[in-house]
Amino acid sequence: MQCQCASEVKGHTDVLCNVNSQLELSETCRALMNFKGGDDQKKLTLKLTGVGNTPFFLGFSCLPQLTNLDVSKTSLKLVRHMFKGLKLNGNLNLSTNNLRSFPLETFLGVVAVDELHLAHNRLVELNASSFAGLENIRHLDLSHNNITVIHFGALSNMSKLEILNLASNSLQVFSFKLLSPNISLDFFSLRNNYLTSLYLESNKTEAVPFHKSSHFDISENLIECSCSLAYFLHALPFPEDSLVNVVNTFCDSPENLRNESIAFLDSSGLVCTAPDIFMSYPLKQKDLLTTSSITLECHANGFPQPSILWITPWGDHFLHDQAHIPHNLKQNLQVRSSEIKNHRKYRELNVLMITDIKTDLSGHLVISNIRGSMHGNYTCLAFNTAGNISKEMDLSLYCGIKSTYTFSLILGGYCASSFLIFGFLVGFIKMVIVWLQHKLYFIVPYFSKATSTVTGVPNQDVCSVSGCNSLGVNPRSGDGSGKCEESSTTCPHSPASLSFIEEEYFHEEEQDTGQSDSNNMQAARQHRLRDTLEEAKGRWRDGVERKMERMRKNVQHIRESSSNYVHNIKESGSSAALRMKAGVAHGVETVKYQLQSFKELCGTGDMGTNTISTVTLETDIDSHQQSKVVKQMTFV
Repeated sequence: MQCQCASEVKGHTDVLCNVNSQLELSETCRALMNFKGGDDQKKLTLKLTGVGNTPFFLGFSCLPQLTNLDVSKTSLKLVRHMFKGLKLNGNLNLSTNNLRSFPLETFLGVVAVDELHLAHNRLVELNASSFAGLENIRHLDLSHNNITVIHFGALSNMSKLEILNLASNSLQVFSFKLLSPNISLDFFSLRNNYLTSLYLESNKTEAVPFHKSSHFDISENLIECSCSLAYFLHALPFPEDSLVNVVNTFCDSPENLRNESIAFLDSSGLVCTAPDIFMSYPLKQKDLLTTSSITLECHANGFPQPSILWITPWGDHFLHDQAHIPHNLKQNLQVRSSEIKNHRKYRELNVLMITDIKTDLSGHLVISNIRGSMHGNYTCLAFNTAGNISKEMDLSLYCGIKSTYTFSLILGGYCASSFLIFGFLVGFIKMVIVWLQHKLYFIVPYFSKATSTVTGVPNQDVCSVSGCNSLGVNPRSGDGSGKCEESSTTCPHSPASLSFIEEEYFHEEEQDTGQSDSNNMQAARQHRLRDTLEEAKGRWRDGVERKMERMRKNVQHIRESSSNYVHNIKESGSSAALRMKAGVAHGVETVKYQLQSFKELCGTGDMGTNTISTVTLETDIDSHQQSKVVKQMTFV
């Protein structure tokens, strides 16, 4: 913490302190208390720097009574009750701090503030609780912000207000009903806004808060010179003296009055035109998915430019600038000014979705995350001083949860089935691989086809390819038993006994000789490795040959079965074809002979006794033998 005296003029001292934390603010408070001492006549103006984004939750109540407190250009972060207990005889300067809004009860509890400077911030709207606690303020500077809406109650509690500066904001309309009915302003500025209308009641029951020495600045705006402006000019004590910066105060519309000075305007020629809605969206019924968003539009002609009031199916009212609703319209709607909102959020218990409804600068109604209970007729009401007109828009909502649920089930089923099939395929392939590995591993031939000799081992015979078991000879029989026994007992290189015999041999040789030749040992190990590789090669070759032989047998069996099946089909088809041919021939022959018999019957012309012979040809289908049957019939 660093503090220094900036100047001292006529008992007034300016103190400049650099504060970066709550602890340094507490140290500043103690230093100022010691600095002031017992001299109650000394006046202190405190300028704080270095505050930054440090939130001072303990507030500034520890400061002694000051004349002025300047916390401008510090990027100050406001918190609740920040200025509670602050004692000031002069002004509080919070300009140029990028302030966007005021937390609840920010100024509640502040003592004797005369002026509040909030210029060059980023304020957008003024709520009813924005200036709670500043009822005795006399000077309020809100210039150079981005204020578009001033709600009822934001300024109405300042009954002692004398100077109000709203220059360089974004206000489109202003109603004097926003101010306290008991105030009398010395200066009021609405310069450099987007102001089109100043609203007063046509019955002249409402008076402007000016006196004969008041000054009012509405220059650099887009004033519509209509009948509503005429009511305002009639309410001014002296229009030509009250208006300041008259050279820049002109009419922007209608076309015949453009660039005419308002101060010298003949108010008898100012007229108003009732509104007429020429376009709306949606035109008719609109089907909308629940949880989606929509913007309802309503465009109207009229002079002055009509304002758009929206009425929801459940009775809520939305208007961007609710301050200027005519008194008779509010009576017809049976709604109070406090019930008209420009923005509202709808929440429900145990529901995560929040519905947001607001009106924008163009008068459109923007609905975000619409829920099922909000269907029905939305009323668009366009009004101005001359009258009003309304139009309804029907919104029908449908729920997408069922279709989404069904689609999710179908998609989940497809995914699960795909993964299941993929898992079965992977498992089957893995099972086949494991089976083949085990099959090939346990196919061990009874002998190795490669010959083996051990270097350094004398009198070692080569093992025969054939053994007793492979030849089918019983070693205990009398025929050739000695040879089989010798073959089975003297083969030192069989797969089961090679390593053991070699190790035993080398061990016995070492005992006999007392030392082993290292070269012979190394050669023996290489030979054992070579025999092992030859042995594995023989196993693999034998297993592959068996598999190929089995596969050839299966293919041959399939080929033979297919040939037999095709041959059976061919023979069955031929037999059926022969039977059909014989049947057709038999039928043709029968018809032919029957026709011949009828010819004989009908061709004689004699009505006496006639004998008719009928010949029938019979064919045996199995033996293909034909026989003729002759029958005679006598007609008397």
